[in-house]
Amino acid sequence: MAFKPACRAKAIVTIMPVWSFFGHLKSESLRLHRFTSQKQLVDEVHRYIHFYNHQRFQKKLSNLSPVEYRTKVA
Repeated sequence: MAFKPACRAKAIVTIMPVWSFFGHLKSESLRLHRFTSQKQLVDEVHRYIHFYNHQRFQKKLSNLSPVEYRTKVA
């Protein structure tokens, strides 16, 4: 059974924030470093996730970080 175009479009829009995050992760962090171990890579991903959620301002959230935005809205 084929998906209706509207369903497929909705699924793509739902996934887009994930694609955006991974694009930022690669361009702002992973491509800037050379990792010699898996632990270094995992540590950098954890560091970037914290940075992304707590410090990186996002235009679509009124120039607030996601944590600041959630705190303000709640």
